[in-house]
Amino acid sequence: MRNIFIFLLFAAVSAGAQTVEPNDKNLVGKWVFKDIVTEGKDNGVSLKERKELLEGVFLLFRDDKTCVTGFIVDREGTWTFDAAKKVITVKEGMKTNTWTIHSFTGKEILLSRNDAIQTILFAKD
Repeated sequence: MRNIFIFLLFAAVSAGAQTVEPNDKNLVGKWVFKDIVTEGKDNGVSLKERKELLEGVFLLFRDDKTCVTGFIVDREGTWTFDAAKKVITVKEGMKTNTWTIHSFTGKEILLSRNDAIQTILFAKD
């Protein structure tokens, strides 16, 4: 009986955290900073300080392919998604950033920006 309970608990937890394939439709929405999962170079800044710096950061992807990146100031731009590479490309004026998707559940998304080692967890708002 105990083994059945443990199996059912494990199955329920696993089902809640299953990854799904990202697409243009399920990426739409506001994604807010939740945590730094993998650290990159610290450049003398502690993990705690980096997390505090990223509080309030968000990515807003609209269905009309416009977007807003919120970090200190809100920057308007456009976005595209390459499903084969799992890369979101954000263009803001002359600047282009790529966000690589490492995992996606529909409620959370784990991203790294450009060539960074650091991965950042965002939650759907």
